[in-house]
Amino acid sequence: MSDASTAPIVLQFVKRLQDFCPDVEATLEKGGKGSDVWWIDLSTAATHVVVQWSSAAGFRLEEAGSGQPVFGAVPTEQFQTLELTLKRMEQLLTSKSSAEVGGAKLRELRELRGFSQADLGETIGIKQAAISRAERRSDIQLGTLAAFLHGLGGELEVTARFPDCVLPMHFKDLLSSAMDEVIKRPARAAAKTKPPRQNKPGPPPRKLVSR
Repeated sequence: MSDASTAPIVLQFVKRLQDFCPDVEATLEKGGKGSDVWWIDLSTAATHVVVQWSSAAGFRLEEAGSGQPVFGAVPTEQFQTLELTLKRMEQLLTSKSSAEVGGAKLRELRELRGFSQADLGETIGIKQAAISRAERRSDIQLGTLAAFLHGLGGELEVTARFPDCVLPMHFKDLLSSAMDEVIKRPARAAAKTKPPRQNKPGPPPRKLVSR
């Protein structure tokens, strides 16, 4: 569905998306009467993503299974701007990409925020090599993750999810302390590094006097 009633930003989103991913198939569906909510079902040979847009919430993404369009799916990612949404869609739809909706990797977060590894390392106060190692690890300490997100301009939230309830957990003081530990560690290591010991000059050589 695409007609004069379609929100201009939705049409712009689909057009620009198809500019860098021509093989994506897009199906549009409007919400109920009087609603400005739109669902955009996007599918390629390897990926199937449902995008929800509304003037109040912006763009919200949910990965769907194969089959018919899944309008009304519960979104797991949210973006306020068109540009940021398109950058994320490019990550998700790029050929051979391993990106998944609802499971952004550290490298994807960094690139989405427009940081190089060197930029982020300078912002946090650690070496670029440490950023590279963190992005390759399969596990990561909470303090390192909190510092990583802080450097990108965000913050870490922890949620406990059960079959019958969802509860946010408060580790603000603990995460703040752990994050400070990560950021201050290189500075302490540099302070402990002593300059090489200088040898004191010895006495001048004695002159030999012939008789």
